[in-house]
Amino acid sequence: MTSVAVTLAEWAAGLEPGREDLELAHRSLLDTVAVTLAARDHRVTRLAAELPEGARWAVAGHVLDFDDLHMPSTTHVSVVCVPTALATDGGARAYLAAAGVMARLGTALGWRHYSAGWHATCTAGAPAAAALDAWLGLVGGDPSAVDPSGPIVPNGLAIKLYPCCYALQRPISALSGLGADPAAVRRIVLRTPEATVVPLIHHRPDSGLKGKFSLEYAAAAALLDEYAGFGSFTDEAVRRDEARRLVGLVETKLDPGGDWLLDGELEAEVHTADGAVLHTRQQFPPGSPARPPTPDQLAAKLADCVAGLALLTRDGDPASWTWENAAEVLRRYLA
Repeated sequence: MTSVAVTLAEWAAGLEPGREDLELAHRSLLDTVAVTLAARDHRVTRLAAELPEGARWAVAGHVLDFDDLHMPSTTHVSVVCVPTALATDGGARAYLAAAGVMARLGTALGWRHYSAGWHATCTAGAPAAAALDAWLGLVGGDPSAVDPSGPIVPNGLAIKLYPCCYALQRPISALSGLGADPAAVRRIVLRTPEATVVPLIHHRPDSGLKGKFSLEYAAAAALLDEYAGFGSFTDEAVRRDEARRLVGLVETKLDPGGDWLLDGELEAEVHTADGAVLHTRQQFPPGSPARPPTPDQLAAKLADCVAGLALLTRDGDPASWTWENAAEVLRRYLA
């Protein structure tokens, strides 16, 4: 049996990206650089100042939990692969080779790996371990599941439109579309497979960070805020009296099973003071591979991330970013 290391090395060496692959790489570049720049003043970014630049950019790129996700492997692919490609002057092809390897390794690890408490962003993000096949088995993966066929990044990447855990993208987008008056809400009932809430460990959050991993707060923010952006996930926003009231109204009903974050559907009921019941249901939120972000949605996200960046000089304008100059942009603003 050919080793996983050889299989993936041969696949990466023979990679010939097509137009759609290069479009995915460019979108990933823009999205990742934007969310990295958005964290330029974050305290964790400052703590990472002594790391090599690729590692420093990766820390900044994930600290806001706004970076993309590969759904089958539950890995944040681009926050590992974009900084690596930029720090090594690798360009789009290098990014795609790394992303494809990471996605395949993470998929071979599977949902059991994630639900057991591992994060494949780390375990699949370090394929340079000494003995790749032995490593994959040690952490519960299946070497025979590594499939080099198909698109470079199988199943595409999910772009977040809200700066929080991916498990909250669906409930926020579903409830935001209801148009309910938050002051009139008296009960919120959410039904979803239990696999979709595995990362959502905070039920009565008291900080912005905990709010990023709270289904109850996501429901409150979706109803309260016109857009659940950066301003929705500050300590002050999470501690709003009306947000706390709405959090206390959430009832979660979990269906057993599931094996990924978008399994089944989210079903929601919002009961109001006048006796009305508003219903919504959703499987794929905007930004997911099944519903890719529109150019306007992506542009709005990028603009929000770089707001105030040196009054948007040319190198702070996402329209000017390429694989050739993005590293210099990051060096300028995350020195």
